[in-house]
Amino acid sequence: LLSTPLRLSGNSAQIDAFMKTLNSEKGYMDSYMKHGLNDSRTLSTRSDLMSAVKKFETETGLRWPFKN
Repeated sequence: LLSTPLRLSGNSAQIDAFMKTLNSEKGYMDSYMKHGLNDSRTLSTRSDLMSAVKKFETETGLRWPFKN
């Protein structure tokens, strides 16, 4: 694993929502690669991702994914 400098700003709830959404995104991608798009496990992780995205957007007021 490469170490990348990262600086996050926001309150703890915003940072927590960001990290959970990022982890959910990774879980969805891993499931997609391992099981395929229409597998029930992939659909479940997509549902988890959509919930995390909604919480992130509500908490921060930013759209996911965002661009710099």
